[in-house]
Amino acid sequence: MPDLIKKLTTARNILAQQGLVGLTNTLLKKVFPSGNYFLSWDTRILLECPISKLARLKPNPEFTAKILSASEARLLFGVNNQSLKSIEAAINRHEVCWTISEKDNLLSYVWISKNRAPVCSDTAFILPNIGLNYWWRDIYVAPEYRGTGKISQHLQSWFQSLTDSESSSLYCEIDPENMPSVISHQRNGFIIKGKLKMLCIFGIRVFFFSTSETSKFSFRFYPKNIYYS
Repeated sequence: MPDLIKKLTTARNILAQQGLVGLTNTLLKKVFPSGNYFLSWDTRILLECPISKLARLKPNPEFTAKILSASEARLLFGVNNQSLKSIEAAINRHEVCWTISEKDNLLSYVWISKNRAPVCSDTAFILPNIGLNYWWRDIYVAPEYRGTGKISQHLQSWFQSLTDSESSSLYCEIDPENMPSVISHQRNGFIIKGKLKMLCIFGIRVFFFSTSETSKFSFRFYPKNIYYS
């Protein structure tokens, strides 16, 4: 019952802020998320952070982000609605989970590609003309710790772990409705690379990627659930 009340309260807030269209869009995205290959659509803001910018971040002696082993990462099942299948898929994609904890209390986590690779959005869009780089995905900060510098600490800890950071960048995508996260990323050196819109019908994905210089459509057939592959 408390969970139902929470969902109804969230729906009422969305309706008050965004109207019926906003509520309908939110519900449809829950039913048909961007990972779904039968029918889905999504809008994302893609951001880039040259790794050289992370050298200015200062460590926080109180908190340090640490890498979880694969078995430890599986214990995050259920946190922020992570499924075991999505965790296994991330591990198989050679991503590692960095966490910040206090005693047994998880404060935040983020998945980061272990090695440089072609950057592929969670919508299956491959960013053009950027070569091999890093991808940072699904960052989560517990509500009571938001606005306390956890993103900076994740970035600083990850940067310190690199042995080769020459001319590389770190990329991520954020829902445009989550502007506090966009602003937090920008404060830590990220810049908006462009905006992406995606429509997928039976694995046929149509992308519209717009930047300050150009806008274009692209297509890709990817009949898989993004989060589980």
